[in-house]
Amino acid sequence: MASYAKYFRLPTAEKGDTWEGQEFTLYVNGELKDLTDASIVLTLDTGDTLTSAGGDITITDAANGVFQIDEQTIDFVEGVHSYEIKFTFSDGDIKTYIKGDWEITK
Repeated sequence: MASYAKYFRLPTAEKGDTWEGQEFTLYVNGELKDLTDASIVLTLDTGDTLTSAGGDITITDAANGVFQIDEQTIDFVEGVHSYEIKFTFSDGDIKTYIKGDWEITK
């Protein structure tokens, strides 16, 4: 069964400022996706990453598919960047469920 990434535009962030973060609830085919033991990586088109392993992304309610990109100071290159969020699950499956763009202003 094919999966399709959902498009989401992240709220604009100003370089050097503290960005408030963004919470997500992951549904796949209309059902909550369990994130127990999953790892999450957001990759920008610049090659910059935010990761759950690096403390930039937190799974706040694994059983109910809830995670957040944490509040942080933004130090990315200014511009409108595309991004994708990949999930690696405990069974080895790797899925890209979220894609979009993120504007970083000066």
